[in-house]
Amino acid sequence: MTGERGRSGDTRRRDRGASPGADPVAPAAPGSAETVVARMHSSARVLMLPAVAVIAVCAAAGYFAGNLPESWENAALPYAAAFLVLVLGVLPLLLWASRVYVISTHRVVERRGLFSRRRQELLHSRSGEVVVRRGPLQILARSGDVVVAGRGGEEFVLRDVPDAVLVRQTLADLMLHGSGMTAPRSRQPEGTRRPFDP
Repeated sequence: MTGERGRSGDTRRRDRGASPGADPVAPAAPGSAETVVARMHSSARVLMLPAVAVIAVCAAAGYFAGNLPESWENAALPYAAAFLVLVLGVLPLLLWASRVYVISTHRVVERRGLFSRRRQELLHSRSGEVVVRRGPLQILARSGDVVVAGRGGEEFVLRDVPDAVLVRQTLADLMLHGSGMTAPRSRQPEGTRRPFDP
């Protein structure tokens, strides 16, 4: 595992006159409304094995359809294949989609759960060090675990998020500038900004 560290105090303050889109976030007046900077899931590479499993089940069902020795086996084959597709393909997809990370100008939020929703959040004002932990496969995929250490000793982990280094830089900038932040205008025009709704 490799780690990349970043403290909010180590991030250089950006010039307000910089070109549009150059910064992950840009400072705004204190007391500004909270807006969403990024909303993301974990890396979609975890869905590769479920996709291969679904293809294999469909291929096997097509090959054995009508070729099984017993008539009841041929009748049960579509139901067995559908069950395997649900368990091996659809369920992993739903579990992946049910975990959402939201970075706003004031906090970072994790929502997860299929039937019962669980929510965890950490204010930028209570955040300390931001660390990226990555294994060899995560380095190749440019993903990683972004760990935010809270000042009370707690840890907030964004697991296997894509563009982990950019996520760390964005969080470090938000922690540096405090809660009075807003998303860059070039990426979220004034007329399309939404209130915070993680």
